[in-house]
Amino acid sequence: VLIKFEPSEFARVIKTSKTLELERALLNNITWLEKEGISISQEEVFRMLLEEFGKALPLGQVSEVPKEVFELARDFEKELEEDWGEEKVPDELKLREGVVFKLNQ
Repeated sequence: VLIKFEPSEFARVIKTSKTLELERALLNNITWLEKEGISISQEEVFRMLLEEFGKALPLGQVSEVPKEVFELARDFEKELEEDWGEEKVPDELKLREGVVFKLNQ
């Protein structure tokens, strides 16, 4: 669930000669809560997801999202940022199911 997303910022950090096309493709193919006019905290999103998934899955009782979950998410985010420094450049970017953006073709 994307709460806030900046397609122009995302398009600028991706190594492609088609930055403007990528930005337009992102705007046309994905959405996020802020874009839909929904203002909600990360904690509330987690609570709602737990509640809704709990209706379909046996998750047990969870009264609040443990602090460790947020710490793990932050650690994962840092790892992803470090990986961006590597010279691995993908040929395409999956925007959503059935929609792939060719980065340098």
